[in-house]
Amino acid sequence: MVTSYEYDLQPFLSFLKDHGCSTCLNEITKSQVRRFIQYLLGSLKQKPHSVNRKISSLKSFTKYCL
Repeated sequence: MVTSYEYDLQPFLSFLKDHGCSTCLNEITKSQVRRFIQYLLGSLKQKPHSVNRKISSLKSFTKYCL
């Protein structure tokens, strides 16, 4: 289960780093999350089901941390 979360969250971490954004949880903005979703759907051409899974993992992770 932990590896699944890592698999889903790693692309977001990479996206933030590649775009020069902070990876501190309390500094991540809604705008960055929206751009990440657009990136997944547009540039990476991921299916909505895959994107929804990543969004769900991100939500669960942030709830757990906060």
